[in-house]
Amino acid sequence: MGRKVKSIALSLGERTELEEGHRRSKSPVFSKRCHIILLKSQQRSSKEIGKILSITDQAVNHWVKRYQKDG
Repeated sequence: MGRKVKSIALSLGERTELEEGHRRSKSPVFSKRCHIILLKSQQRSSKEIGKILSITDQAVNHWVKRYQKDG
């Protein structure tokens, strides 16, 4: 069993940028990645986010870890 990915704390600027990316991106993949991070910042579990977005919780954790590493 892997480590749990904790909630993400976002600055106002980061949140705004992610909301814009989620709403206005022409790339559905990028939009979904932004949505994952926004939902994680609301202290939702990876399993819950996976159900909302119809993806695995492993995929959620992958993108959260990547965001934490690379922004």
